[in-house]
Amino acid sequence: MRVLLAAALLLAAYGSFGADFRKASWLMTRDQVIASEDARVDSEREFAGQQQLVFRAQLNGHSGSVTYLLEDNQLRAASYNFRNDDDRQMYSYMKSFLTGAYGKPAIQKDQMVGWRLDRTEIALTYLPSKACYVAFWEKEYFARINNLDPSGEKPTF
Repeated sequence: MRVLLAAALLLAAYGSFGADFRKASWLMTRDQVIASEDARVDSEREFAGQQQLVFRAQLNGHSGSVTYLLEDNQLRAASYNFRNDDDRQMYSYMKSFLTGAYGKPAIQKDQMVGWRLDRTEIALTYLPSKACYVAFWEKEYFARINNLDPSGEKPTF
């Protein structure tokens, strides 16, 4: 009985966190990420302790891809990539969608805007190849790959 109660409490605590990207949450396993998607994996690659899962995506009438990056079987980053966004329609759509969901961007540069959330870092950019690219990172992973302290600031030496 105690095991069932503990399992129920664990599931309730896990469920209290909203999804961090689509229907997935940071640190999910490969199998959990795959189960969170409605489509089949389009491609899967492994390299240096990391796994990359790619799914096809249809959003706002545009075809693109959704990529999940796992490190040691834990979801750490994800992205959308919409090629052939010649008229910046997807870029404008994603900027409006993300602003509506997360508020005004914390970072605004020429071709990139970014949001800094409690658990997630998000960057939206329009690439020279005329693609709309949106990257989501788990906060600690983002700090580690960018040599930042956990607060997101550059370390002082």
